[in-house]
Amino acid sequence: MNTNLRGKLLCTKYSIPLLKNSSNPIIINIATRAGISAMEESSAYCCAATGIIMLTKVSALELSKYSIRVNTISPGLTKTKLTLQYDTEEDFKEYVEKNPSKRIGTPEDIANTVLFLISKEGSFINGENINVSGGILLK
Repeated sequence: MNTNLRGKLLCTKYSIPLLKNSSNPIIINIATRAGISAMEESSAYCCAATGIIMLTKVSALELSKYSIRVNTISPGLTKTKLTLQYDTEEDFKEYVEKNPSKRIGTPEDIANTVLFLISKEGSFINGENINVSGGILLK
């Protein structure tokens, strides 16, 4: 909770003075699909992720008067050095079978969503949670 939720709350709080002077003031939080869909044996993780999504909505509402946009990206399972430490090849295989896109997410999938949100094309998106999960939440 301290790292995943409180850390984002403090980063938001202390970035506001800098963002007020920015030409493109945007906060992009990273949560997880666990903030949308419960996972067993992960209550604190799920609650923190749900809190991040609500922090985004409240922050977007409160900071819009300064033209600061706030959004969240909620990735599904993404193959990174960290997930390779905790998830087995069997976990990855099972996820691929369940996912409508039939693949694991990549860091580039998340980065491309960030690039869209900071672009001119994403400039009307505010207070949203974008699931970047290949459709896993559809099931």
